[in-house]
Amino acid sequence: MSPGTRSRWVWRPRPAKCPASAQEVATLLSLWKIPAATDNAVLIVSELLTNAVLHAPMTPIEFVATHGDGVLLVEVRDGSSIPPAINPGLDTEDLGSRGLQLVQALSSDWGWIPLAGSAKSTWAVMPVRGAQINP
Repeated sequence: MSPGTRSRWVWRPRPAKCPASAQEVATLLSLWKIPAATDNAVLIVSELLTNAVLHAPMTPIEFVATHGDGVLLVEVRDGSSIPPAINPGLDTEDLGSRGLQLVQALSSDWGWIPLAGSAKSTWAVMPVRGAQINP
């Protein structure tokens, strides 16, 4: 991805913050003129933030979004070194088992990378077009 537009926020890990973060993501994508990506991006970010709050409850959580070359990259960085993984043995009817399955279904790619110390970045990529308009 060539250099594009980038935004970064840091949150304290509180479950109540996740809904407010969804509005912040929607506002950001509107400013970047890619509002058609909003629904999927908000779901992806909500799932990644929820996982960070659950698995790294005592560390700040950083959100980074980058847009360029027709791609939106969203990252959630937390202080846990435990890699995210889809557990194929989980019952899909269980409300707590579908987060990463949603991320996988709504993104063109996703994964994680270790960061300095015991931190990691969980990321997802979505194709987008500039100046998209919601139908």
